[in-house]
Formats: sequence, structure tokens, C-alpha cells
Amino acid sequence: MNRSDTTKTLLEKHWDTTKQESVPKTNATTTGTSVTSLADGSSRDTAEPIAILDESKVEKLTSLSRTTRWRMERRGEFPKRVRLSPGRVGWRQAEIEAWIRSRSA
Repeated sequence: MNRSDTTKTLLEKHWDTTKQESVPKTNATTTGTSVTSLADGSSRDTAEPIAILDESKVEKLTSLSRTTRWRMERRGEFPKRVRLSPGRVGWRQAEIEAWIRSRSA
């Protein structure tokens, strides 16, 4: 979907600038995955797309209240939140799914 800059969300604008600034490099130490180095010096695995889940989706997936998740996060028992803007947070979908799998194992 292609939207004009005026209707793009903050996350979409950030993604567009990150895509333009990224320099693909293959890391020889990884096996079968491609790693992209970003302009800020960080890197991420390009084989898996990044999805951010909002508060309501995380609550539905985990069946935990906001307060319980906050307490567990502070104790290191739940994935850390990602600040998307001054008034918005989310969680990486892959981390939430891994947490759910670890609880059912």
C-alpha cells in the first residue's frame, strides 16, 4: 500500500527512512540468514519482518491484565515494551510469541 507522506503513520515514516538508510551486508557468522546493518549501527535479521502489537492485541494473546504484564516486565518475566511515540507503546510480535511458547513448554 502506497500512501502519501501526509497520511503515513509515524512508524511507517520511520520504516521508510530506515529502508533508505539501510546497507545490506551478509554476516558470515550466521547460518542461512541475512543480516542488514542499519545507519544507526544496529542490525536486524531481514528474514523475519518486524511486527509491533498494541496493548489490546497483547492482552488478547496473553490473557494478562495491563498491571500484571507491567509487573512481570519489571521483574524480567515478560518482554520489554517498545516506545513508538510519547503516548504509544507496543511489543514485538516475535518476542510475545516466544514468551507464549516458553510458557506452554
